[in-house]
Amino acid sequence: MRQPRPKIHLVDRSVPVSNFHDILARCGILIRNGDPKFMFSEESPRIYQIGTCMDCVRAAPQVRDRHRYEYGVLEAQESLNAEAEAS
Repeated sequence: MRQPRPKIHLVDRSVPVSNFHDILARCGILIRNGDPKFMFSEESPRIYQIGTCMDCVRAAPQVRDRHRYEYGVLEAQESLNAEAEAS
């Protein structure tokens, strides 16, 4: 049976991130070993990929609280499982 596609969770930061281990997504999910899929800066238009967690999208920070960098991150093991199943 085909597994559901893993969700891409959104992570906000005020500085660039190079380590995606043990980070908290907007929706409250702890991502232990993240696999980044996209990044927006403060000036970028927000066009989310299919599969982005809607709880994260709805939990967007207020404009005055907006962070400078926004990352779309998958749990790395879920990402590997989905890629293996697709091939």
